[in-house]
Amino acid sequence: MSQLTFGILSTASVNAYGFLPFVNRVRGVRLLGIASRDLSAAKQYAGKHGIPRAYGSYDELLADSDIRAVYIPLPAGMHRAWSLRALDAGKHVLCEKPMAVNAAQAREVAAKAAETGLTFSEGYHYMHHPLFRRILDIAAGAEIGDLLCVNAAFGVPLTDKSKVQFNPDLGGGALLDTGCYPVSLARALAGGGPFKVVRARARRTASGVDGTLDAELLFGAGVRARIQCSIEKFVPMHAHIKGSEGGLFVFSPFTPAMPAGPVVVPLYLAVLQKGRRLESVRVPSAVSYERQIRAFRDAVNQGRRPETSAEHGAQVLEIMDAIYAAL
Repeated sequence: MSQLTFGILSTASVNAYGFLPFVNRVRGVRLLGIASRDLSAAKQYAGKHGIPRAYGSYDELLADSDIRAVYIPLPAGMHRAWSLRALDAGKHVLCEKPMAVNAAQAREVAAKAAETGLTFSEGYHYMHHPLFRRILDIAAGAEIGDLLCVNAAFGVPLTDKSKVQFNPDLGGGALLDTGCYPVSLARALAGGGPFKVVRARARRTASGVDGTLDAELLFGAGVRARIQCSIEKFVPMHAHIKGSEGGLFVFSPFTPAMPAGPVVVPLYLAVLQKGRRLESVRVPSAVSYERQIRAFRDAVNQGRRPETSAEHGAQVLEIMDAIYAAL
């Protein structure tokens, strides 16, 4: 199988911790180009990070036949348009989450990926970490009994109000920024399927986006879920999963580990409660961002739909659409 060559659409800050440190570590994958709307900025960025090619527009990168796949770290409000253009240009797409600002847009991208036969994957990197699989196994198995409730939260205060997260035209808001993680986890644990929004409330920022949001869901299997997220205040990243015979508490489920030089440092803490007994849950050491690139490579090479496909993204966004509609 030929090498999977990547180009990046934009010099966004997420590149520095979510893609650049890992892309050339994955066998069979190579970063070939970076695009910016300013050629001089692209050249400067390419020189700093050792990227062979620089482009003064996103379309110029998409026109390069040597690039087989693109990573899209643009604001959420731009994801649909550039995912469609990349697929039309014959590129496989790894797009940051959320892949769109609503389910209708996500289904449009899913249809285009199916039409072209190309691979599309959404950047829910935490789902590629062994911790995610262990959480699912515990929730679905007999260790905590029948699953009853999932409480998941993630909030990070952003003091710079000029950031895209505060811009309603670019897909700003807490739910689309940090809240998509708890929603995706709750849906995965509940097994998907029918749901309803029991309640939802949000505090709006001066720009009109949801700065802090709290919602309660009920899934068809009888599983309740509470979602908390914010771009205004710190909400500890955690998940509390309750069963009829026990529970599981996970701190930092969405960023389970990060590299520190050659060492992978686990950031998560997971405690399993069975009756009166408490057990520490440990999984193999890994970096979710690197695992994500590896999983994307394998999906491309094997011609199969990724776990974090556009169809999956549309299902998560359907829940977020319903939460917004309930406000």
